[in-house]
Formats: sequence, C-alpha cells, structure tokens
Amino acid sequence: MTAGKADAFAAGLLSDAEVASFKAWAAYQLAVAKVVDQAGYPASIVWPDPPAA
Repeated sequence: MTAGKADAFAAGLLSDAEVASFKAWAAYQLAVAKVVDQAGYPASIVWPDPPAA
C-alpha cells in the first residue's frame, strides 16, 4: 500500500487523503515488523489491525 509513495510523500506531492493513508499503512507495516519483539513470540502473537480501507 505504500510501495512507490515514499518519494512522493517526502517531496510533498501527495494529497491530504493520500498522506493520511500513507502514514496509516506505514505505521501498520512497522507494527507488523515488530511482532517479533513481543514477549510471547512466536508462540503467542497479537497482530496489529490493518488501517481502514
């Protein structure tokens, strides 16, 4: 969902709605990457909820 948009985000080329979506999906991707840091990993994982479509 964020593929190819990082440069456009950095350059300020996204609309307000696109910026909000980019930030929400980027935060989600980071939360997914951090599941390995959870105390119960890998036996017990609490997956983050994806952003609303």
